[in-house]
Amino acid sequence: MEREQQKNGSEVQYVDVRTITPALFGVVCSFAMMGIILAVAILVFNIKLRQQRLIKMSSPNLNNLIVGGSLLLYGAAILFGLDRSVVGGSDKALLHLCQVRTCCVVIGFTLVYGSLFSKTWRVYRIFRSSTVKRMVIRDDKLFATVGVILIVDVLLLGIWLGLDPLKWRTVGVPVRKTLESMPDSIVTTNVVWVQRCYSDNTEVWISVFYILKGLLLLYGTYLSWATRGVNFPAMNDAKPIILSIYCCVVLVGIATPLTFHLDQWPDAVYACVAGVLIVCTTVTLCLLFVPKVRKTVEGMDKQQDFEEFRIASVSQIESTV
Repeated sequence: MEREQQKNGSEVQYVDVRTITPALFGVVCSFAMMGIILAVAILVFNIKLRQQRLIKMSSPNLNNLIVGGSLLLYGAAILFGLDRSVVGGSDKALLHLCQVRTCCVVIGFTLVYGSLFSKTWRVYRIFRSSTVKRMVIRDDKLFATVGVILIVDVLLLGIWLGLDPLKWRTVGVPVRKTLESMPDSIVTTNVVWVQRCYSDNTEVWISVFYILKGLLLLYGTYLSWATRGVNFPAMNDAKPIILSIYCCVVLVGIATPLTFHLDQWPDAVYACVAGVLIVCTTVTLCLLFVPKVRKTVEGMDKQQDFEEFRIASVSQIESTV
């Protein structure tokens, strides 16, 4: 933050140029990188053990989409910390950065929660079906469902960026105070300059995406609640999904008004945005995949113990013959 003082008769003007502090950016990058390492480890686990029954029944292809969306959200948490003090004075680079991070959040959210709810929809259709005929819903249909949601996102982003393009501007917010205790009243103006990525109707477009994503979360909550009694752990992620949605709604509900109220403090805004992205994504990954990792490892240990017991028994029988 840079501060300059300018005097003009009985008026004193202070100019504050506020940017995101390197210390906060470093902390967020550290947590985001730990999240990326977690997501990559889950991806490797999911690919390497995709033939294990527990992983195979949980739709490993959609699990990969969830991890891919998580990587986009972790990346967006880092991108939101880049401003003119880091990128430099290139307006074109800042504009592209502004567009990319917005797209990362929208598409990443859809990949994570759209894939989750597609899996839950399959469980709902299978176990709520009134027919005795076996129902098979292939991953292709679930990918198509996620694809439709992505197409809607891309169309809305295209309309937004085409009709109301984003801009990167340094905006000054004056705060005036009058000191009456002096013989001649002195008017002090504290001009706060902050960098913003916005368009002429940013609030409208954000509201549109909030409504659409809110409907998606609401439908996912209904599916999860309807399938909560399915006693098939390999396919039923109802409880983790409900907890994940609860965490997302609460954190977003707290952070959204704070970011608008504290818009003169870039550090506070960045901490809120990055905190929501990292915490929600990490909680979702841990709730979904940690139990699967634990059960898979326990199953492999039991299988290994059985094999060792079988080999020992055979050896003992041969030694007595």
